[in-house]
Parts: sequence; C-alpha cells; structure tokens
Amino acid sequence: MKKASLFMGSFLALLLLVVGCGGCDESEVRIDAEVGVSAAVALTEARVEGLVSMMEVMALTDEVQSAEWDNMVDMLTEFEESSIPLVAWFALPNGSYYTVDIGLASGNLSDRAYFPKVMAGEVVIGELVVSKSTGQKSMVITVPVDDEGEVVGALGVSVFLEELSALVAADLGLSGEIVLYAVNDEGTVALHTDTALIMEDSLAIEVPDMVFSQVSSLLGWTFTLGFME
Repeated sequence: MKKASLFMGSFLALLLLVVGCGGCDESEVRIDAEVGVSAAVALTEARVEGLVSMMEVMALTDEVQSAEWDNMVDMLTEFEESSIPLVAWFALPNGSYYTVDIGLASGNLSDRAYFPKVMAGEVVIGELVVSKSTGQKSMVITVPVDDEGEVVGALGVSVFLEELSALVAADLGLSGEIVLYAVNDEGTVALHTDTALIMEDSLAIEVPDMVFSQVSSLLGWTFTLGFME
C-alpha cells in the first residue's frame, strides 16, 4: 500500500485547496485534478495488487493444488472474510465451480471470456461481469492453479464494483461536487461515484467540468476525475 499512501496526503491537500479555490484559474484546478486521478488509480491498483499477491500465494499451497474443495474451503473463507467485499471461488477445468458462500454452484464458467485464458495459465485481471452466483456487478480476478505443469483449476474472486467504488471514494474523501469514474476499453463503466451507472455504457455519463484522465496500466481502465458545477 506504500504506492497508494504516497498519493493520499497530496489528494487531501488538493481537496483543501479546491474548497477555497474560488480565485483559481482553470490550469491550477487541472493540476489538482491530475493529482487526484493519480491517487484514485494508485489506490485501486494497490487493492487489486494485494488481492492478486494473496491469490498467487494460495495457488501454491497443497490445499489449493489438490483441486479438492473440502481441502481449501477454510483457507478461502478466511481470505474472503479479511478482504474487501467479494466472493472467493475455485473453478475446475470443466467450468464447474465452488464459492465460499454456497459450495458447489449450479452454473458453469466455461462460457466466460476470461475462462480459456486462465486455463491456459494466464492471470486475468479486470474482467467485468454480473456474477452468476450473486447477481452483483463485479470485477473478476483469476489466477491459474498449476500442479506439476498442469493447470488443475483456477482460483478467483468477484469483487463487488459498487462497494469498490464506495471504498475508493471514501479513501479519497471525495465531496459531492467531485466525480470519479473508470471505464474499460469496451466503453463499460467499471467504477463511478454514482454507483447506479456501473456497468452502463459510458455514453450515459454526464461528463463533469475540468476533467483529467489517466489509464491504469494494471486494469486497462481509464480513470477520470472532474468537478460538477
């Protein structure tokens, strides 16, 4: 979290500046927005990187590499309970999967775009879905589980986007006139201070004034921060 912490003090300082910045010109406010959107990217990436790191460690354990749900459920339950709002799950190569909340799920993940990627050994970050097990708007992170050179399954989490948006806004101390959102490369809203807009087409967004944007190299999302008059 060191990367995110470096931006926190700067962002809080810019909020104080904006509150009393009636005489500021547009270039000064733009600089402030640049600091703010950088902080938002850093904080979001830090949360995601933390999850990925923990999942990669768990994927190396005997419990997870066994591909037996009963062996790993206690570990994943503890992981889920100590994390930001999400559902932790394990998928088998045939697409069947287990979640901490319900055990063996009735659905199948083989039709998800990320599934063949993770089963080919790729870590997948930032896929947007409506969760099959919870119905919640989510971001998926998946890590392949390799046992002696063979992918025996995938460890995954579905991070709830509404809660993630609220957490980032709270971390930054955003006030009502400041708008923050992130859009993926397909034009779908991934995060928004107005959570009703999440998973909508970005064309539905009312673009605020004096915006500044930055692309997350980790997620591929374009983050934008601006001020509503």
